[in-house]
Amino acid sequence: MKRLAIGIALGLVAAPFTGCDKGEDKKEDASGEKGKDGEKGKDGEKTAEKKAAAPGATAADAMKLIPDGANVVVGLDAAKVAAAPIMKDVMEQVKKEGDAGDVIDATEACKVGMSTWKYMVFGGNSEKETEGVAVISAAGLGKKETLECLSSKYNEKNADKPLTLKEEDGRVMLVDKDGEADRSVHSISDDVIALVGKDSEAKVLGLLKGEGKSAVDGSLKDLVASVDQSAHMYMGMLATADIAKNEMEGLKHVTASADMSSGLSISIAGSFADADKAKTLSEMLNKQFAEMKPMAGIIGVPPTVVDSVKIEAKENAVVASAKATQDDLTKISETMKKQLAGPGGPQ
Repeated sequence: MKRLAIGIALGLVAAPFTGCDKGEDKKEDASGEKGKDGEKGKDGEKTAEKKAAAPGATAADAMKLIPDGANVVVGLDAAKVAAAPIMKDVMEQVKKEGDAGDVIDATEACKVGMSTWKYMVFGGNSEKETEGVAVISAAGLGKKETLECLSSKYNEKNADKPLTLKEEDGRVMLVDKDGEADRSVHSISDDVIALVGKDSEAKVLGLLKGEGKSAVDGSLKDLVASVDQSAHMYMGMLATADIAKNEMEGLKHVTASADMSSGLSISIAGSFADADKAKTLSEMLNKQFAEMKPMAGIIGVPPTVVDSVKIEAKENAVVASAKATQDDLTKISETMKKQLAGPGGPQ
């Protein structure tokens, strides 16, 4: 789980580099007074409708910006995840990862660090690195002045590869100097941004215009309905051909969720075509876990964590869950640090 959290942080922490709408539409009279076409209230009504229809008001709404064809969805109740004690070590590691660390420093200096985020959702293709979109909401995150602050702070440490603001089709973006990056960032509103893979950009921009098909109405429709969106962290992935074979044959999708309010509680479920397959696989996994259980203590997993593990069949799904208190997590972390240090290394 810790590796998953690190991966998510590394992959998404760059997202606050974005742009914002120029705001000309907002200058139109939305109070019902005479509009530019001379008809009372007409422009005001249209402006109000546009504002209400703006994507990204909620995490569920933001998912509509994921283009059809995606096979993965990830979501964070970002502020709660950032506040979790387990994230302290994770973020310390991320800050050591070059560009990722520079981005974290910039977001915190500009007061739009992860603890300020309202939500984050990501959807993409696990087999295509440059396909996907991460949408993040936080107060003021999409404003031009925020982007100017972010680029300025980031560029202080990266003068050889600076980020610059760019305007295109009335939208402000933050891009690399040569415009050759695998991702670009677009402002959706003053408070919402989208970090878009270059091979998804045309489709995402189409969805913003009401064109094309969203994954929540297509490839991710059933998967999104299966994930626990109330969790602090959740994910879902459609089974790819290289996964759904051998013992996993018939696997439709995998979902997972994590609660960090007190230590860490995780749940992972694999959904199959029929209940018999789920029952057979759960029995096999329980047998394998029983054989491996004595090894847990050797690698530093506390007995309380091991005893909390449950693997069971629920209808056509195999569900595995486990819990760890903050003390358990501290012990695991200390053991890992000692093992990584090796003989004679720092203790």
